[in-house]
Amino acid sequence: MRKSSYVIVMSDYIQRGLFSLRLCLTNELLLHVGKNINTSMNTPKLNAHFPKHLLLLSLLLLFPLITFSQHLSLEGLRCEYLENPLGIDNKSPRLSWKISSSQEGVQQSAYHILVASSPEKLANDEGDLWDSGKITSSASLYIPYAGQALRSRQRCYWKVKIWDEQGNTSGWSEPASWEMALLKDDDWQAQWIQHPDFSDSLLESKPAPFFRKTFTVEELPKESRIYVTGLGYFELYLNGEKVEDHILDPVKTRYDKSVRYLTYDITDALLQGENVIGMVLGTGWYNHFAEAVWGFNQAPWRSYPEALCQLEMTFADGSREVIVSDESWKTTCEGPIRFDGIRNGETYDARLEMPGWSQKGFDDSDWKNALISRGASGQLQAQMIQPIRAMREVKPVSVTEVDPNVWVFDLGQNIAGYCRLKVAGPRATEVSIKMGERLFPDGTVEQKQILRFLRSGDAQTDRYTLKGEGVEVWEPHFVYHGFQYVEVRGLPVAPTLETITGVVLHTAFDKAGNFACSDPLLNRTQQNMEWSFIGNYHGIPTDCPHREKIGWTGDAHLVAETGLFNYDVVRAYLKWMDDFVDEQQESGDLPGVIPSSGWGYTYGKNPEINHLGYGPQWEGAFIQMVWDLYRFTGDELILEKYYPAMKKYLDFLITNADGYTLNFGIDDHKPVETKTEGDILASGYLVGFSRMFSEMASVLNKHKDAEYYEEYASQAKGAFNRKYFDERSGRYGNGGQTSQALALYHGIVPESSEEKVLNVLLEDIRKQDNHFDVGVVGLKYLFNVLRAYGHSETLYRMVRQKDFPGFGYWLEEGANTLWQDWDGSMSLNHIMFGTVSEWFYESLAGIQLDESIPGFKHFIIRPDILTSLSWVNASHESGYGEILSSWQKQEGSLLMRVSVPPNTTASIYVPYTEGQMLTLNGETRQPDRTEAARAVFELEPGTYEWEVE
Repeated sequence: MRKSSYVIVMSDYIQRGLFSLRLCLTNELLLHVGKNINTSMNTPKLNAHFPKHLLLLSLLLLFPLITFSQHLSLEGLRCEYLENPLGIDNKSPRLSWKISSSQEGVQQSAYHILVASSPEKLANDEGDLWDSGKITSSASLYIPYAGQALRSRQRCYWKVKIWDEQGNTSGWSEPASWEMALLKDDDWQAQWIQHPDFSDSLLESKPAPFFRKTFTVEELPKESRIYVTGLGYFELYLNGEKVEDHILDPVKTRYDKSVRYLTYDITDALLQGENVIGMVLGTGWYNHFAEAVWGFNQAPWRSYPEALCQLEMTFADGSREVIVSDESWKTTCEGPIRFDGIRNGETYDARLEMPGWSQKGFDDSDWKNALISRGASGQLQAQMIQPIRAMREVKPVSVTEVDPNVWVFDLGQNIAGYCRLKVAGPRATEVSIKMGERLFPDGTVEQKQILRFLRSGDAQTDRYTLKGEGVEVWEPHFVYHGFQYVEVRGLPVAPTLETITGVVLHTAFDKAGNFACSDPLLNRTQQNMEWSFIGNYHGIPTDCPHREKIGWTGDAHLVAETGLFNYDVVRAYLKWMDDFVDEQQESGDLPGVIPSSGWGYTYGKNPEINHLGYGPQWEGAFIQMVWDLYRFTGDELILEKYYPAMKKYLDFLITNADGYTLNFGIDDHKPVETKTEGDILASGYLVGFSRMFSEMASVLNKHKDAEYYEEYASQAKGAFNRKYFDERSGRYGNGGQTSQALALYHGIVPESSEEKVLNVLLEDIRKQDNHFDVGVVGLKYLFNVLRAYGHSETLYRMVRQKDFPGFGYWLEEGANTLWQDWDGSMSLNHIMFGTVSEWFYESLAGIQLDESIPGFKHFIIRPDILTSLSWVNASHESGYGEILSSWQKQEGSLLMRVSVPPNTTASIYVPYTEGQMLTLNGETRQPDRTEAARAVFELEPGTYEWEVE
């Protein structure tokens, strides 16, 4: 027995003894106190005969008992996955919290929630909106509000306390809050407005319109909110200051179906007397005038930029004053933003800046009155997603003059965002900033792949005209780009490394996972995945941040688990699921790109059959991602909300099946050599999604649906095997890695043939000298199948390959993001090969979901201890708290460490063979069971360390 373990055990014995003594002495103390209550003063008095030494000892021992609950505290309070959100559309919002404890084994046994209409009432423990009382339940996630009906603008303050399994209470949490959105259409008094010169039907490029509204505040309000949106993008100012640090608001939607608006608390920004609201609008995706193959220039919603703004002030006496966008607002398009196109870039003339344009005292006599416009036809909805923000900065590693006065900066990292320019020079000097991923042999920026689908205008080129007033610092307002290299022309003097700064933009979700190991190649691959993931999330998941910037469904769903392991991306994914509902046709069909301009419902292989598209291997992202969200959160409402639309899509597939198989869909995208046809992929997903949907129906107690789709899956499985399986050889389809892994991944292979089918797959890998021969769909299959069948050593060799194709090869070629294809000939920042990170977490760290108890309420730690790795360290921030899994090889032994967060349980699989010495926290302990060379422990919350010798 180790000394530290001995101390722990003896400390436990001593504490138990003191606790018993405490109870005895406390009871004696209370008995004497109870006999001497002064009923008139309601004050206890001690019996004079009570021994003073016993009194002192009792008080000393009672003190720890009184403070015993201090080991329990609550943190991470969330409403609808967000921290203190403003603008909640859900009329019965769900509340969540995490438990923090210094002690092991903590399980919640009950909770008590108070929701109040004011901080004062909450501080007095008065839940005038909802007092749940003590609810016996272990649930700490997504508790639906069940109090008084909530009205528009309702501000709710809440706190919670819990009891653990021993009956100890946490005490109340720190208060949190949420605020309801505008829940009814008639809450809106504001009108859509635009510049009067923008009323033609040409929808061509025009300078950015600026708007301002002056109003007087006689008495400062108790509270004030602005409800606002602008299409395509907007920036909001109040009294000369930008409101919040958001960029590229609102998030992209299908604007003829839904439009998102923002709620801002501006109480502290108002001034007594004259105030000014300022807005400036960008084109974004609302007036996408550049011609490109995806047809956003032909979108049915297209219009010139429009604004909608409603400022509400609530005073101490309860009265309210409202300032709304209408024809009284003044507007101009003579400002400095002369051009902005989301694919093209932004042109800014600093000579046209209007100092003080959003402040009082500005002369707007030459501005025009705004025009009341038709506005977007989509339903106004609160933007319940983390905003896009400037998240970090990247300094150049070099700058080179490649031609006279042509300078190229290398950031050393491929990023998504824009450049900040710092320059001084003569008035009217024009500086151009061209961005890209590659260089021509002469050192200038090459944009061949970026221009591949763009039919008009420049790509990723910003322009700035100097005003000639000392050092000028500028960054664009309504664009973002994907790039590593920056070509700058027109600088008045030679630049320094301070001239250009890369500003990284992405949806501002928190990090939720970390992975590192002893192999630098894997760590660099993980880092490259992270750069590609954040580089491809700007309100929606995208395929690339430079060329397309659109929501390809296949790219996103193939890496959804990777995203959920690494980032707090649930709220962002849920917004995208809403976009699927908006895009769905009456037939149930979905496009391959979401949101879409109407493009993507057909796939080029069958243009004459207009209802056949990219297939479930792409569009089935709707089903796959809803299921992944449920698995990672345990939130049944996600299934319930999207169930009707998912069913409609699955029924569309079934209707278009030919004998339980599908004959359309995109091939395995970006394969190495072996081409896997779309029909076999689609037919495999038809089996998999039918079975998956049956499971969803079971969760929601829709038993008839569960039976129907399970039976359909069985029929589709049989049809698949009849069409694609050669039982004698064990080959599916072409027998390549994708086809073999597909059948195993979807559970299609007859049990008696699994070993044969797996061996065909392994033999192909050996023939390829442990190289991948798959596209992005096959890669997803391969990582999951080989891990499940115990072949992570094979995967490790494949990932590390430093010759073509492989992740190691990419690194040898200088990759600092993930590429679109194995040879690197196309985009250099795509996320679709990011499944590798999912394998890092599930295999190397062994952090796995228990599919029967979703949301990590119960989870599994089962790491694959690979021969060539000496250590792995990973964590994932679940809804209950941090899950930690790490292991390290030492001389002749294996050390393994796991953290199980409060209110969860875990099954831990420790590598072990009979005869080895196994200790847990320094003590010899028998496992609960052994299973396939693993010692299995069923554990309560706590931190555990094993040593296997």
